[in-house]
Amino acid sequence: MSSSFEPIMSPLDAQDLQNTGLLSPPSPGGSSGGGSRRLHKRRLNRSSDEEHYNIPLDVPMQSPAGSHAFQEIPEFLISREALVHVGFSDHRAAFLWNEWSMYMAGMPQHDIDDLQVDFISFILNRLDQQVNTWSDTNSEWRSCLNSYGMSDEFQAAIMDPNFKYLRTSESCHYWTKDTVEMRFAGLQDIQRASRLREASLRQRSTQHGSSGAGPSHSRSGSAAERDDSSARGHRRNRTSSSIQRLGAPGVQLRTMGTASALAAANAPGCTMLFKGIDNARIHGLFSESGNLQDITVLQSSPPGDFSGNQSRYYFSPDYKVAEYYAAYAKRRNSVSAVCIVSLAIPNAALEQMQSTELVRIYWPSEEWKETVWLSRRRQLLPSRLAMVSQATVVIGTIAKRPDEAYHRIQSFNEITENYILKADRLNPSVQFVFHYRRGKDFLEQHAAQTMRVTPFVNSDLTAWLQANGSFL
Repeated sequence: MSSSFEPIMSPLDAQDLQNTGLLSPPSPGGSSGGGSRRLHKRRLNRSSDEEHYNIPLDVPMQSPAGSHAFQEIPEFLISREALVHVGFSDHRAAFLWNEWSMYMAGMPQHDIDDLQVDFISFILNRLDQQVNTWSDTNSEWRSCLNSYGMSDEFQAAIMDPNFKYLRTSESCHYWTKDTVEMRFAGLQDIQRASRLREASLRQRSTQHGSSGAGPSHSRSGSAAERDDSSARGHRRNRTSSSIQRLGAPGVQLRTMGTASALAAANAPGCTMLFKGIDNARIHGLFSESGNLQDITVLQSSPPGDFSGNQSRYYFSPDYKVAEYYAAYAKRRNSVSAVCIVSLAIPNAALEQMQSTELVRIYWPSEEWKETVWLSRRRQLLPSRLAMVSQATVVIGTIAKRPDEAYHRIQSFNEITENYILKADRLNPSVQFVFHYRRGKDFLEQHAAQTMRVTPFVNSDLTAWLQANGSFL
């Protein structure tokens, strides 16, 4: 269980990184007692070494280049500094931290150690009591974000004009919560990577005895990095980088090329599907051996386009849809890892499905409009649309606009073309939606061996902006 006094960096790992100049000592935390550190970007998470491979490990922290090579992170996962990191202004973070502290102070002492309190949920619940908007007017969004107490940096990321079309597909409240949750999950990812490195250091201590267990003092890398360094040419040495990746099985390593190469992926006889998401939210998807372990981490909670009360699995056959979401996620959270999940489903498996198992429903049919209108309002579908709720797979047009917009209209006949997503701004985007149970079984049977996770890094975001920013 995480506590208010549990640091993000594990002690032995922190000592090793400090000795090699890859981590700063903690700064004073003021009245909150939190503090912060500066960590080399190649040691942030389990795929950051590949993302920031062009940053040398021996960059002096206090040099001009150090401002780019190091990232400030909170000392503690539960702290006022963590609230600033996820996007709140200093003033709002202090207010929320005080509320949290008073909440914890009111707990019976004998319950505190065992209390499973979700810190970030406690904070996000405060947002639920605030105003909201989903208009196309930027000033209304700014007013909303200001009322939440979000920092200037956070607001700039949310309001980036390159993503206005996608931003207005949901509400200010939705994107604020999503971004805060994503950034907090990113801190948890940093914590997991540190624990992995510490476990490796402890293992080395056991294997080599006290003579090999001490912390490193070399500027060329940490103690874990120098292990097996003589074998670089013909086998992968167990560096800190490779140790980090042990916690991210299934994630492809990319030292060249871009994620957009996935768009040209060729799987003869198969339908390729994609999903853009941040890495921290798919923790546990693969086992340590790289096999599919828990596909439920890919579930999306209701309401969705085709179900108002059950979780579903959403993918798109259009790479541009996944790339769009991945790019906006990366823009809102440059520190954390973002990826594109891809999988290939044999066409034969789809073609063999009965009409009750695979349903197609597209804009502008009345069936599509009514299904989306009822689902987004969390209402059950009538018997004439039962085939949608019961199908293993539903293929259909992706809806746009937040749930609140569907509550505002009195009939599905009021749904216009403005309510459909067009990732390329020209053609309606399509999604494959899998049932929470039958669809899960189908994916595990037909796509488990082909599911891959490809990092979407800062260079991919830059390439996307260069290719798409002009028409957005």
